[in-house]
Amino acid sequence: MKNILILLITFVLSTSFISEYGEPHYVYWESPTGLTWDHFKGKPHQGSSHHAYSMLGLAYEVKSNTATEVTFLVSAYLDKSNSWVKPGQKTDRLLKHEQKHFDICELHRRMFVKELTDIEYFTYANINSKIKNIFNDINNKVDRMQVEYDKETQHSRVEAQQKIWDQKITDLLNEYEGHKEVEIKVALRK
Repeated sequence: MKNILILLITFVLSTSFISEYGEPHYVYWESPTGLTWDHFKGKPHQGSSHHAYSMLGLAYEVKSNTATEVTFLVSAYLDKSNSWVKPGQKTDRLLKHEQKHFDICELHRRMFVKELTDIEYFTYANINSKIKNIFNDINNKVDRMQVEYDKETQHSRVEAQQKIWDQKITDLLNEYEGHKEVEIKVALRK
């Protein structure tokens, strides 16, 4: 699966995440075993050499702000309507591979949270540019890791490499366990 990770810098209205049928378009990362094939609602790209595709993303939005603090919501998600699996390809091995792509997305969400919370304070003048720069840096890192993951595992076909990556991703998620909060507050000064 060639996974193109789209990272969105967005202020999101909750209604934008609901399909015309009242079903949420997105699944938010909750655990390393949270994905099911039911989350893959998109139409498969028959011309693709890949068996499945996960449309993943990171988003942040301002929940609230005061003169001294900004509260952000930061999420890693899978876009169900643009994620797909070809008929006859719904194997446990492939789902686990796709889950690890989602875990990589969550890992970088946690890295983003860490970067934001490691800064003592932002100023009114620099908060937007600093957050954008941090987010772009995380975007570049996640893109590189997703490509490396697919290259080394050959999209889950090299079992030994898949096991190595499974452990690597688990270890990194554990390393960033202290940054798994979804709602974060950052200090703001003039």
